[in-house]
Amino acid sequence: DIISIYLGANDITKLTLGTINDMYSEGDETCTYYGGLKYIVKKLKETYPLAMIILIGNTYTTTRVSSQVDNFNNAKKEIADLYNVLYLDMARVTGFDLSFESMVTELQLNSIHPNYKAHEIMGSRLTGFIASH
Repeated sequence: DIISIYLGANDITKLTLGTINDMYSEGDETCTYYGGLKYIVKKLKETYPLAMIILIGNTYTTTRVSSQVDNFNNAKKEIADLYNVLYLDMARVTGFDLSFESMVTELQLNSIHPNYKAHEIMGSRLTGFIASH
């Protein structure tokens, strides 16, 4: 089994990043990005102990500065290391930097999400990453 987790595009604007020490408990009304993602990964590892789990870093977009994306991607990398799961830096392996206007029309569905063409490219990179692990 392979579980790939590509989330966080909306979280960057809605959640506090937090720290690696943050935890989330079911029913908790407040949650940081770190706490929520740690909870998800922990539950997946408990439920699917033999699965390959891959946390996928977000790409840059027109609505977010790269430092925000980098901070949230660094959180994913830290959590991947903490729980001994894989991390794929999608921004690096695709070269997507949608802060450049020329890439927006070609690869962006809206101001946050990649379009079909971008997903095809990302899927190809993910397939290669899986094959190499």
